[in-house]
Amino acid sequence: MSRGIKPEIEGQYLHWDQLRRHPPPEGLTSEEWWAGVNLARSVLRTELPLTDNTGRQFHFARTDGLLLALHQIDRDMGGRLEVADPQLANKDVRDRYIIRSLMEEAITSSQLEGASTTRRVAKDMLLHGRQPRTKDERMIFNNFRAMELLRRKVQEPLSAAFLLELQEVITEGTLEEPGEAGRLRRPDEPGLFCASSGQDYGPKGCAHR
Repeated sequence: MSRGIKPEIEGQYLHWDQLRRHPPPEGLTSEEWWAGVNLARSVLRTELPLTDNTGRQFHFARTDGLLLALHQIDRDMGGRLEVADPQLANKDVRDRYIIRSLMEEAITSSQLEGASTTRRVAKDMLLHGRQPRTKDERMIFNNFRAMELLRRKVQEPLSAAFLLELQEVITEGTLEEPGEAGRLRRPDEPGLFCASSGQDYGPKGCAHR
């Protein structure tokens, strides 16, 4: 207890299987170090309403690293949309915040899907209404238009026609066969494409599995 052992190791929340591979502090065994880490975590522990198959309750520790990560998510998600900002009472200001939030979401989601472009270039394209020059920019551009469509039609009932319209907006200019946008797959067409194998899905999933 006098060693001041922290609940995280170099900013990481390590499990025993990971911690035991690190050299322990001088004068301690790995087991003693793990006991100190558990003690430090116990005072930060939050119980969850979940149990394992033996009835033991799950819990987690609210460490500095976790709180910092949550703060960064709150700050950065949605283009740093400050809902408490008194300026948002002004409709024009609020709309600008929302538009910028949609831009950030379109860029982030497209990059997760594999779009290769910088945030600066993508944001400049959306802010100035420039037409996309590459397929990667087209993915971001389409995602933004799709979210704008959803925002405009948020009260519209979900229907097959609406889903097809949304699919057409998302895939415009990205398909090898443009005529495949905005329609359902026909019974005589092959199954869904599996990106990880480069082949069509078979009855049991990706062909390589």
